[in-house]
Amino acid sequence: MIILESLDKISDQRSPFVLTIGNFDGVHLGHQKLLTEVKTNEGLKSLVVTFEPHPVEYFDRNKTFKKLFPASYQNEHIGSLGIDYLLRMKFDQHLATMSYDEFLNFFVQHLSIKKIVIGHDLKIGKDRKGDRAAIRSWCQKSGIQFQIVEPLEVKGQVISSTFIKTLIDRNRFEELPKFLGRLYSTNGTVVHGDKRGRLIGFPTANLTYSGSLYLPQFGVYQTRTSWRDRRCDSITNIGKTPTFKSDELVKIETHLFDFNEDIYGEKITVEFLKFIRSEQKFSGIEEIKRQIALDVASLGRDKKI
Repeated sequence: MIILESLDKISDQRSPFVLTIGNFDGVHLGHQKLLTEVKTNEGLKSLVVTFEPHPVEYFDRNKTFKKLFPASYQNEHIGSLGIDYLLRMKFDQHLATMSYDEFLNFFVQHLSIKKIVIGHDLKIGKDRKGDRAAIRSWCQKSGIQFQIVEPLEVKGQVISSTFIKTLIDRNRFEELPKFLGRLYSTNGTVVHGDKRGRLIGFPTANLTYSGSLYLPQFGVYQTRTSWRDRRCDSITNIGKTPTFKSDELVKIETHLFDFNEDIYGEKITVEFLKFIRSEQKFSGIEEIKRQIALDVASLGRDKKI
């Protein structure tokens, strides 16, 4: 898959294209259903258009909106479905004030768009006036094929990014693969931390974290961590380490069991399996060590600290 920031980079602009538009936050099973429909159009190059930042994030003056996963994660999972091109459009004032028909005409002017496939709830353009009915009418007038992909349901529950966030909030990690198609995870580069874990015999890999991403509640989790071609059982703390500091910096700290490699600067992926407890403030190092031993024992392991 070729990732673009503008249509000028498409080398085969005269080829017939099928176009889809959306945010695809999480690339969950509902998104995968839609993208698979896009890819099944034989003889047509597939173009997926998404936005950076997320339009809700752009309009959110209080900055409370959080994406499920970073752009790199989205790129990886959309690419795995065999899509030809992914256009990451910068969502700015110009795009925010563009009408839906101006937006669609932009693609017709640059590419040979033969078909448009959309999700059931897509709304594009100024004031979100480009809903399924409006886009259908525009396609009919433009001589372009049109298809709506209806939502995917699991046991009566419509799959959506919002519902997945609800499951994360409720620590229902064992249910997430039914909706995401995989375990919920976060990834990042291992950076140097305060070294307190190593001092107490419980070293952790500290991950970089983007404040724009959605995270589980502060606490301790049973996890599984991947590094290169290795997968290790692990235990992860998300929080502000209130015992030692009072700032707002959120940290993701993971201890990998039976692991003794130098992975500073390396990328790791942490999959969440089970919630253990909420974050706590302790009286000091000895109380922390006792609690860590209890956390590890809850996983059926014996770890002397």
